[in-house]
Amino acid sequence: MITIKAAKQTDAMEIRSLLCKVWQDTFEGVLPEKTVTEVPLKAYDYKLLKSQLEDPAVKFLVAKDSTGKIIGVTNAKQQNEVIYINRLYIDRAYQRMGLGNAFINELIKQFPLAEKVVLEVVEKNAKGISFYLKNGFMVTGKNKSKIGDHVLDVLVLQKNLEQGSF
Repeated sequence: MITIKAAKQTDAMEIRSLLCKVWQDTFEGVLPEKTVTEVPLKAYDYKLLKSQLEDPAVKFLVAKDSTGKIIGVTNAKQQNEVIYINRLYIDRAYQRMGLGNAFINELIKQFPLAEKVVLEVVEKNAKGISFYLKNGFMVTGKNKSKIGDHVLDVLVLQKNLEQGSF
């Protein structure tokens, strides 16, 4: 059985490990090897993760399997009526099982006054983009995301919320 719950400080190292693994699984062979190796080390810095876990404005959730192993992670924060999802990562072995939808539904519950959800996806993350488009998100723009010495092209996606949506 998979459970979703608030992340704890003690989860930080396991979260970091999962984030690095999923990033590398997603982009190996798609982005340059140096980018695949270096970006997660900078983007998923342990101190940064700990500060996000301590921030009461950030909702940080983990999914655990029946053994207690973290198999997915998401975090978001709300500004005005908008939920900004910072990340949604699921171990490859647990993808396509409804966990992505479950995470988004749980985030929406955490921010009941939100009117829309916004996130960015690396443009070369075809599986991620496909997931969001199938679930009612629309591409609303393009940006560049700088992580260390690397600049990644990202798409901005948005989903307008209705009561009980997603």
